Amino acid sequence: MRMPARPREVKHATCSAAKARELLGFKQQTSLRDGLEKLVAHVRERGPRPFNYHLDIEIESDQTPRTWTEKLI
Repeated sequence: MRMPARPREVKHATCSAAKARELLGFKQQTSLRDGLEKLVAHVRERGPRPFNYHLDIEIESDQTPRTWTEKLI
């Protein structure tokens, strides 16, 4: 089921660990490939789990996406 775009939704975003490297001396210890392989193995071992909506929507309006109010995802 495809839902309409949300108002003022961020369409594209990028991130970088440059600030963490600069301020904290962060160094990557796992390659992307190894990290993804470990993630897949963990999910396969544990199995899928349903999403838990443990918090209510703080402010609901006519612009609140239906996927949030009806917990469709």
